[in-house]
Amino acid sequence: MGKFDSLRRSQLIVPFGIGSMIDLPEETFMTAGLDVWPSETSQSRIKEAVLNDTTIRDERLELRLTKTLGRPIKFFLSPTVGRSPFGYTEPPQNQHMKFYRFPTWLQCPNCKVLKYFPLDYWKVPRCTNPNRLFDGTGKLCSSMKKGPIMKPVRFLMACPDGHIDDFPWVRWVHGENENNCDGGSGDLYLLSSAQADLTGVYVQCKKCGKRRSLASANNKQTLKKVLYDKKCTGRSPWLGRNHQNDDCSSDPQLVFRASSSIYFANTVSSILIPPYSKAINIFLNNNRRLWTQIEESMMDNATIVGEELEINQSGENFLRREAVRAGFDEDIFIETVTKKYLNQTPNARSLEDVDDEKFRFKEYIAFASNVRPALEDRNDFDIYPCDMSKYQPWITEYFIKIIRVERLKETRAFTGFSRIIPTNPGEEKILINREEKFWLPAVEVRGEGIFLEFNPEKINEWNNLFKEYGQGKKLDKQIKNNLSQNKPNFTRRSGVNDTMMMVHSFAHLFIRQLAFECGYDASSLKERLFVGKDGDQEMCGVLIYTASGDSEGSLGGLVERARPGLIENTIRSAVEEANFCSNDPICHETDQQGLEGFNVSACHSCLLLPETSCEHNNLLLDRRCIIGTFDNPEVGYFSDLINT
Repeated sequence: MGKFDSLRRSQLIVPFGIGSMIDLPEETFMTAGLDVWPSETSQSRIKEAVLNDTTIRDERLELRLTKTLGRPIKFFLSPTVGRSPFGYTEPPQNQHMKFYRFPTWLQCPNCKVLKYFPLDYWKVPRCTNPNRLFDGTGKLCSSMKKGPIMKPVRFLMACPDGHIDDFPWVRWVHGENENNCDGGSGDLYLLSSAQADLTGVYVQCKKCGKRRSLASANNKQTLKKVLYDKKCTGRSPWLGRNHQNDDCSSDPQLVFRASSSIYFANTVSSILIPPYSKAINIFLNNNRRLWTQIEESMMDNATIVGEELEINQSGENFLRREAVRAGFDEDIFIETVTKKYLNQTPNARSLEDVDDEKFRFKEYIAFASNVRPALEDRNDFDIYPCDMSKYQPWITEYFIKIIRVERLKETRAFTGFSRIIPTNPGEEKILINREEKFWLPAVEVRGEGIFLEFNPEKINEWNNLFKEYGQGKKLDKQIKNNLSQNKPNFTRRSGVNDTMMMVHSFAHLFIRQLAFECGYDASSLKERLFVGKDGDQEMCGVLIYTASGDSEGSLGGLVERARPGLIENTIRSAVEEANFCSNDPICHETDQQGLEGFNVSACHSCLLLPETSCEHNNLLLDRRCIIGTFDNPEVGYFSDLINT
């Protein structure tokens, strides 16, 4: 039997977050909601959760999600991983992550019988059916020393609002005559014939002999009729068996258990940047003793002034002693503690500064500043600005800065999920918990990276040259139209233009080439695009960094490629690869590829990456931005580089 001890913390955020199904070799389970997470079970235990070692603090991300979700987010909790609680001689304990058995209808691989098992059934489900298959062949499951392990069925029902339920097997086979037969779990058999489609899959009741194919199960009206015109059942299995089904007016759909459209996780990430990465902030985040003392004692030594708290002399003296003990400047220590712990309620201005463009712009400034942090502040953020004069002269034509990111820390927070149709974070219609929480699941990722800032003069020159061939404005309009018509929104970016598509396409080419040279798999590398403006200030850069979870660092192979004499060859080779695609000339000349036609000249053979590496679901890509067109090869951003 499969175990959960092979799961990493990061996998319980993506791809096995709340509401997802984990396929083990013999069983399938669904990750439970926040209400039963071992680190926190109720709002009355927030303090205990804060003091838990799984606590993650990221003030910038907390403010952003507070605005996005419309409720205060005070901290994050990392998933607790451990051995599987299933298959043992006692029920699961609280120290484990909890998973529910879903689907609850299972099939015997030997006799093909269908049986129901509750969500919280924790033993290995085995078949003890005393009956043979309809053709009278096969060994009786009841005669075996250990009956065959029941397998989860392939077919489920799901709706665009996020609900999911077992297929209505009993109602489907009996139809309007359901009350005339008491056949149910243990009486139904799921069989198949030689036909390849759903016509060859049928369910049969042994008691009454009624039989029905799944051929019409894809029809929404047929499903609606089977469900007695109730449409979606509103079931949320991840919230437990006692959760009352929601009222849902969406039409359910037949889905396959292994379908990629059955689950779309929504995450929001943040890079830890100065001043949040400074040693004093790291010390305060990790000092549980001081945190406890502040929460229990400092409130008695503070007074309310306006909307904020001010500490009295006694509280100030306490903090000065702590500053001396920790080796920090006393005034800076007091100011930081007051802001961090006592005045946590975000004001209106701070909330305005956390929209997507402004949020990312602050990270851009941190990388492009060319200022290396002080030695004591380099544990979670360390950049090394490279001397551009040491690179080959042609580099400065395309890039004005190359930054070696020696250390970085990323926080990835899980906000929710959707089914059938992807949504943006904060737009989820489904709950991941019954009671409102002041925290979200998250994971910290530490690694390294390379930051490249594009030459703004070259960008402007290229934009004027490429204007005739660009697709950015057209795709941006298409995205907005889809949103207005409630069509699937597969990209989380607004304001798409040719510059953004060029930077995005280059990032993919760069990652594909780095995978050959730096020792990391392509799925372990990730892009972070910085394209847009904050007021009059524009940004145009890209960060390529390690994205492997649960590691305390990296091997240094990525930042090494940023050195003079190395990155020049990497960039040139990456751009030259854009000239060749096994699907050319079709790929190069196609204006609409991929989902909703959001790709131009881009396919799996030339630009696409593993899903974990791309911010935009492998969309908004165009090789022609890089190398030009067949008829006009000079209009690409890097045309001069590869044509000389």
